[in-house]
Amino acid sequence: MLCFVSTQAHAYTMGSFLASPWGADLRGYVTQRHYNQLLSAEPQPLFDAYIFSDLERLNPSQLQQLRRVYERLQAYGIPVFNDPRRACRRLELLQRLHATGINPFNAYPLTPDDIPKPERFPVFIRQANAHDGPLSPLLYTQTELVAEIDKLRAFQELGAEPIVVEYINVANAQGLYHKYGAFRIGTEIIPSHLLISRDWVNKDSPPDYPETWGQAELAYAQSDTHNAMLMALFELAEIEFGRIDYAVVNGQIHVFEINTNPMFVSLQMGNDQARRAYVLPRLCAALRAL
Repeated sequence: MLCFVSTQAHAYTMGSFLASPWGADLRGYVTQRHYNQLLSAEPQPLFDAYIFSDLERLNPSQLQQLRRVYERLQAYGIPVFNDPRRACRRLELLQRLHATGINPFNAYPLTPDDIPKPERFPVFIRQANAHDGPLSPLLYTQTELVAEIDKLRAFQELGAEPIVVEYINVANAQGLYHKYGAFRIGTEIIPSHLLISRDWVNKDSPPDYPETWGQAELAYAQSDTHNAMLMALFELAEIEFGRIDYAVVNGQIHVFEINTNPMFVSLQMGNDQARRAYVLPRLCAALRAL
């Protein structure tokens, strides 16, 4: 049996998938635990394999505890996907991708004692440990950045792990933003969706999107054009389970994040039955193969 571990507040990702018709084949094979359960007792070899998700949402103390749990499970010979000692979280990932020349944009920690001075503008502010989108609009100067930070601090809206991210314009000539999403599950790369929007904050395609957008999304899901590069990026991030979100500009992949606790159930929404019928069984098969 495979144990999927997440924070309690975000157990709905796998939970909603298992409760859906698409996840029926995984019931009895995948079980769930929360980190407060896993970290509160001596780890025992209760399951055949583990996925440690939600790493970006754990605080330093929890991460340290989880590293000890990981080492104990490894000593039992139990496979664990996502090593908390090595896997990149959002800020580290973006900085590593910039340092290696993959991303032309960088990211900076924002602390009470230090306001970063980005090398390029515009920038935006977001949480390093959340997936809710930016906290700010695009900011075009250091003066605008400082003013926005002061405003967010005054309203106590910065949160625990704010970062400043340099913006990259990935819109095409028609002003459309394409955001690709692909899962890594063990040794498998599974393209899952393509979001197309006129908004740079691209969280979803509009409900009335043209048929050609749906055709493009299905073609992406059925392709393996990016898979070799995506596996190399997951390896660079040292993440074995998660979903990578990225854009392609002039043939080059630029990575926004790797979410270690991605949604599955959102793949069941909309009218794109052909894509869902292709992607979701592949996700199930990859999970059963762990």
